[in-house]
Amino acid sequence: MTKPFCRFWQRSKWRWYILALFLLSGLALFTGRLGTSGMHSIMAAPIAIIQEASNYNDVTDCVTCENKPSNHVVFIKVHKAASTTVMNVMLRYGLSRNLTIMLPRRYNCINELGTVSKRDVLPSITGKYDILCNHVIYNRTAIASFFPSDTKYVTILREPFEQFVSGFMFYRYVYPVNYLKNFTSANPVHEFLSNPRKYEPANPWYSFTNNRMSLDLGYPDVSFKNMTYLDDFLKSLSKEFDLVMLAEYFDESVILLKRTLNWALKDVLYISSNTFSKYKAQLNISVDDKLAHQQWAKADYALYQYFYDVFWKKVYDQGATFFQEVRTFRYLRKLMTDYCQQNKFKRSSVDLILQATNWSSDITITKKDCQIMLTAELNLIENMKRDYMFKFKDKVTHLLHKNSSWVYDYATKKLKHR
Repeated sequence: MTKPFCRFWQRSKWRWYILALFLLSGLALFTGRLGTSGMHSIMAAPIAIIQEASNYNDVTDCVTCENKPSNHVVFIKVHKAASTTVMNVMLRYGLSRNLTIMLPRRYNCINELGTVSKRDVLPSITGKYDILCNHVIYNRTAIASFFPSDTKYVTILREPFEQFVSGFMFYRYVYPVNYLKNFTSANPVHEFLSNPRKYEPANPWYSFTNNRMSLDLGYPDVSFKNMTYLDDFLKSLSKEFDLVMLAEYFDESVILLKRTLNWALKDVLYISSNTFSKYKAQLNISVDDKLAHQQWAKADYALYQYFYDVFWKKVYDQGATFFQEVRTFRYLRKLMTDYCQQNKFKRSSVDLILQATNWSSDITITKKDCQIMLTAELNLIENMKRDYMFKFKDKVTHLLHKNSSWVYDYATKKLKHR
């Protein structure tokens, strides 16, 4: 029996998933739950978790690693997939190291209808950029022309139905778009899914409910009528992206991000941003609604399933210490979040010192760190643009004026508010 089983095990393509499931089951027994989201409460017995982690001597803070931190990162911000929280992490990293961040010329999006071009972004003084994290449609050739060759590419996905409902409610109530305004039933999601094409805009680029994750990542057939491109599309993305995060496993994703980019633990600490659940509880979602959405959003389901498998293969490759680092990270993040929330209205406060672990040296959290984490996306981007205009006004205003008079006027207004 042993030899046939060994041959089966060696040949089975499912062995990675079985091993990953075994590791997750062990984690569930220890913590009382399977890791479903990085945005949940901290686990019990944090002191025991830290003590357990400290028993392992083969883990070091990435500050001391041989590999240098990656200072060139493109983060493709997928709509309604916890991407604003990741964006804040990227912006904080760039600001703390005085990197050149690609900023949109207007509002907080570079281009939701297409890929990046010079007219969409504020000029770089050096000619290249270090970090991109605002909304833009992914196109590797176009984006790569603005970034160094060693740039890392990262994005994030969310379970398709959850992403769809979040987008539907956000663009119906918070940032209303015309095609989602006029539903009359108590359950507009059900009404929409009964006949999506009846409500969808004629131009798919203007839709936030039609395979939006695939569209954000540059799916070539935006009408989604021809699915023959799908396999090649997924394989291409897999080769081009260094990491695809999953919103349902956010803390696990963040630790993978830290390891992929060789960043320090402080660099990836976060406070959840732009969460939206006010209207979701009012919906009476049925199994039929979910089945209807699976038929409507085939590209997004295929995309998510493909990178779900890739994600857990990456986790398995990290080894057993990965989950210990995740638990330690959750504990430290809880301490930081409590500190920031308690001190956000105080004029001054004592810095928080998070003691060293096997994954980090001592971490100092200042009130300024908290302010950046707690600042809304729009306000943070506007403040950064204002600082950019003030810092480089003599070098860039003539370029802005040359490229577009309305952009020059916009920049001038920014400077007047200094």
